[in-house]
Amino acid sequence: MIPTLTPRQQQDIGDGKLLLDQMTKYFIRRHLSYRFMAYPSGAEALAVERRLRAGQSPAGRPYLNPLWAPGWVATLWSRHRCTTIGKLRVGFLYLAPFGPCPRCKGTGHIKRGPRRRPVCPRCKGQRRIQRRGSRTVHRAARKIRDGRRAAARYQQEDRDGTP
Repeated sequence: MIPTLTPRQQQDIGDGKLLLDQMTKYFIRRHLSYRFMAYPSGAEALAVERRLRAGQSPAGRPYLNPLWAPGWVATLWSRHRCTTIGKLRVGFLYLAPFGPCPRCKGTGHIKRGPRRRPVCPRCKGQRRIQRRGSRTVHRAARKIRDGRRAAARYQQEDRDGTP
């Protein structure tokens, strides 16, 4: 919606003379539409929803809330032109999510002067900490894996003819 605004409209929105909600409402009513159908059972409605989200309609896969099919990650990588260093970093964070604690240098304790602290306060004596970004990478990988499983399950259900 915002890219379609003229510089004058953007200025008026910034000044408070024009409300973005009004422009959004106008855009939706002028350019978008929706349809609905009533089904006798929730299972039948859910099966139709799954097929639509998987892209099995003439309109193709929806932009909002699609079911991810296998192979979409490769498309995502190529489409967004990730740098080689970025791809390597993501792969590294996936394969090695933990690294040595920088505070105790992987020893599990801190030596200060003549006395030694029994446990490093950062890693709690475990000698390693989770690398920044590894949790996000693993969440994304889990979503990809779950999406692939769901897409395979829905395709199997469609082949069997059962919802």
